[in-house]
Amino acid sequence: MANRAFEQVALFNAQIFYSDSLWVAQTKDMMGQPMQTPMFGASWRFPKTNADWRNEPLLKPLWEAGAKIWQAEFGNNPYVEWPVKDGDAPNKKGVVPDVNRGHWILRASTKNAPEVKAWVNNQVIDIANPKIAAAVGGHKWGDGDYTAIQVSLAKRANNTAGIRCYLNSVCFTAVGEKLNVGGPPPTDWGQAMASAQAAGIAIRQNAPPAFGTPPQAPGMPPGPQPAAFQPQPGGWSPPSMTQAYTPPQAPQMGPQPGPFSAPGTASGAPAFQAAPGQYGNMGAPNAASPSNQGPPPNPFGGQPFRG
Repeated sequence: MANRAFEQVALFNAQIFYSDSLWVAQTKDMMGQPMQTPMFGASWRFPKTNADWRNEPLLKPLWEAGAKIWQAEFGNNPYVEWPVKDGDAPNKKGVVPDVNRGHWILRASTKNAPEVKAWVNNQVIDIANPKIAAAVGGHKWGDGDYTAIQVSLAKRANNTAGIRCYLNSVCFTAVGEKLNVGGPPPTDWGQAMASAQAAGIAIRQNAPPAFGTPPQAPGMPPGPQPAAFQPQPGGWSPPSMTQAYTPPQAPQMGPQPGPFSAPGTASGAPAFQAAPGQYGNMGAPNAASPSNQGPPPNPFGGQPFRG
């Protein structure tokens, strides 16, 4: 088979949908049938401003590049199938998807993972990894966003009279409105909650308390909040660490001269005096002789402890 001719073209302000296939290859076609070769790709839509897509300003570069393939491969055969479809015409399933209405639809695909980038703050950033795509510019790029795309046009490989659009590169350029590409439309839960409450429905909710606020028991008024700490003038100052340390004096354990005073005795109270003859001829008890010691006095009443 002779080498096919290829023409490259760049398109701008193309609104993307089915963008998941940029990162994960499709294994089934739009009819749900297994594909012989998994394919990467996506679909794009362009607003209709003319009855003929070849006159659309955004699609004119595609027409000019395709015309070269048309003439080289098919000799201007009028029965050539083009990759641009009328979004208001039924698809192969016989339906007109809402996302297609009022637009021209372009599908481009490739066997190899395409180059995927984003244009953020006049800088081109690689988002070939979908996890990176979710963080670039604080936005998860995907369906409904605007892109610039580079594609190659060529005759279809199966020799049918058609021109195929091969995807080379995608660059996300602007955030667009979210597109519903299948299933029911997304639910606006904020509006749904407001409508339910307006209808008198008490919706159960368990909102977490604000950080730093202790949870309150049901039915209990909130308690007082602790006052914020305010430093006082001339407040506490740490002791000087350069002051020499003076150890406390150890108590003297031997008998002391003079009358004995019980600890805790109020100032001016009479000191304890041993009664004459209390100890017989032995005199005062010897503190060093445990056998001669009686029970120690109680410091909080002056009476001896009772074992």
